[in-house]
Amino acid sequence: MANTLKSDVKLNPKVGDFELYDLRVWFSTGLCYFFFVPASLPLILKERKSGWKKRFPPILTDKDRIEIRIDNRKVNIKEFVEVPTSYGKKYYPSYVGVVEFKSEGKSPTIVNVKVDCSEKGRGEAWYIHYF
Repeated sequence: MANTLKSDVKLNPKVGDFELYDLRVWFSTGLCYFFFVPASLPLILKERKSGWKKRFPPILTDKDRIEIRIDNRKVNIKEFVEVPTSYGKKYYPSYVGVVEFKSEGKSPTIVNVKVDCSEKGRGEAWYIHYF
């Protein structure tokens, strides 16, 4: 994701079965915030096989591996919270996280968020931020 591309950027994405939809990133006062809505192919397939209209939204917990890298440096997640989202009348989780990061004003700054859960799937998303 990027609002605009202002320069050549090389990424090496890996396709998985977990989507971090609508990844957004913003920086403020020594912190980096990130937001995404998860989608899980394994849970969608489980939903279809159940034979009834039970939904299996991907609820992320502390046991799930969530990793964030900024300019290829791993940073520790300080806070990670679920934010209720709704599509029509259906509830769907989304997430906001925060990491400590003092921007050096390097532009572009590349943010990579990865999720790796044995039951829910594995995937990553990239955000390109220009200061």
